[in-house]
Amino acid sequence: MKRVSMRGIATDRHLRYSLLNTISQALGHTGTCRERRSRMPYQKRRMYDVSHLNLTCADCGAEIKELPFEPKDDRPVYCRECARKRRPQNNRIFR
Repeated sequence: MKRVSMRGIATDRHLRYSLLNTISQALGHTGTCRERRSRMPYQKRRMYDVSHLNLTCADCGAEIKELPFEPKDDRPVYCRECARKRRPQNNRIFR
């Protein structure tokens, strides 16, 4: 690539991004990566039928018929409501 001085109109980085943007548009991609990700449909989680195991919630004692994972013997299992209560708050800062 042609190198242009900092006083010039573009630098290597600008040329690189411009080229990538042109290629992306030619391929039919629109928007940023984050925008494309937000438009992608989420797949439903696979639910496991555990009714034959006679599981109960470790907190409230409610019967559990299906889970989004295969349960293990050494870990407690919680119903949907109790699992939401136990989930840590999402304190991420978005920029």
